[in-house]
Amino acid sequence: MSDPTLVRELCAAVADLGGEHTRAERLQAALRLLILVVVLLGGSWLYWRLPLGWIAISAALVAGVAYALLLIATHEMVHGTLLGSPRLERYLACLLSWPMAWPYLTYARLHRGPSPRVRGELQADQVLPRYFAGPSPRVRGERQNDL
Repeated sequence: MSDPTLVRELCAAVADLGGEHTRAERLQAALRLLILVVVLLGGSWLYWRLPLGWIAISAALVAGVAYALLLIATHEMVHGTLLGSPRLERYLACLLSWPMAWPYLTYARLHRGPSPRVRGELQADQVLPRYFAGPSPRVRGERQNDL
């Protein structure tokens, strides 16, 4: 079982992180996404165009870093926290993940899991205690039935 004091402290620590994005923050996030896409495409293009050597390997490494950062961005899109528009982020994440061979919708479904929702938003004070308590009895029962 979890320590209720720890759960309350964790909830208090992240309480101010759920605010609305300003227009400038949304534009900054969109610009960063665009830069990552350009770096990924540019690094990939350079790798295939240059003869194999240290410059081509460097281009592949830069593309790999951009790829990893875009995967992290799709994680934020699962929660609708990157641009502040969950519907737009879902479509954008699908568009980004398809050429990267990243099954975004499958990941989003598994990552969100059966968590409580109030008006479509996760409530930390409901999620954290359930997270620390382990799977719900319903889930445990389904797992036992599968065996």
